[in-house]
Amino acid sequence: MTTRARALVSPMADFWLLGGLSVLLLVPAGLWVGWHDNASIDRIYSWSYYAALVVNFPHFAYSYQVFYDGLLRRLRQPETSTVGRVRIVLAGFVVPVALLFALGIIIATRNADAMGWAINFMLLLGGWHYARQGYGALITSSIYRGIFYGPRQKFMLNLNSYLIPLYAWVKVNTGKIANPAYFDIPNKVFGFSRDFADIVGYICIAGGILALGVLLRVWLIDRRGLPVNGVTGYFSATYLWVLLVYMNPALYYFGPFFHSLQYLPFIYKYEKGKTGILAEDAHGGGKSPLRALAMFALTGVLLGLVFLNFLPKEIDGLVERYGGGPLISRNFFVIAAFLFVSVHHYFIDYAFWRRDNRDVQQFVFKA
Repeated sequence: MTTRARALVSPMADFWLLGGLSVLLLVPAGLWVGWHDNASIDRIYSWSYYAALVVNFPHFAYSYQVFYDGLLRRLRQPETSTVGRVRIVLAGFVVPVALLFALGIIIATRNADAMGWAINFMLLLGGWHYARQGYGALITSSIYRGIFYGPRQKFMLNLNSYLIPLYAWVKVNTGKIANPAYFDIPNKVFGFSRDFADIVGYICIAGGILALGVLLRVWLIDRRGLPVNGVTGYFSATYLWVLLVYMNPALYYFGPFFHSLQYLPFIYKYEKGKTGILAEDAHGGGKSPLRALAMFALTGVLLGLVFLNFLPKEIDGLVERYGGGPLISRNFFVIAAFLFVSVHHYFIDYAFWRRDNRDVQQFVFKA
């Protein structure tokens, strides 16, 4: 009798969703951009933008759905540490209020520079978020394989997932490079020296060697195996979706696309475990788990379309039509919506996908 391998979806699906698909598609896309003319680059840029929106909108909405459902209960439950409670309060209440306040000041002062700096800040948090999720994919896949890391090994793996996005962000902010616009607002840059960027790069190389050493030790010396799906997700999120994408603006929207794709198996695993409880209560009038999953997925799609597309576009149109012209940008409220959700999403995930979250332990790690 054989035991079915543990996975978020299935071992094969996990490989492609966690990062395998990006290895297959993003590397050739990078080579294509390097060899072809501007017209070809524009086509691949446009394609990646619309592909990203298909999965990016729902992935944002799903994070809100799982985080705010049962938030007060998680604050009260004894398994939640004091630090965990602080994270929940910050992510659930403090950060969104602070973001709304900051956007309100920008609107009142019509400060395009402040919006540009806010976009720059979003890029830094976005890179960290991508790489941190890749680290989570590695840890989760390792647990499913019965592979565990010591505190120092986790520190080195985690350190690398912070250093690479930091280096990518420093490179974007180095020298007098052309500032790519986010929609029609130029991204402000700090103008770091190339020497400083080189120093950060050398530190990143050292961090990458340490992380590689941890994986090789676990695989070849300790003989505990190699979590291929997790390593693929860790490598892709850190080096492809951040380092490669940040270095080439033509590939920018591939980052959100593959990051969001990687997020979906975690949401599927969590919601499948959660709705599975309803099946046990079927005789008591519980809803069908399949129906509950479908409703959750559809709700996320609709929330994403309304709050990240239809509503902000409509507000931009109304402001331009009845306000005497656009507010800082013709797409201000579209940009503001992405900015708010992207930054808030970083804090939501940092507070939710934790060891002291009993629901995550039950539905993801122990399922």
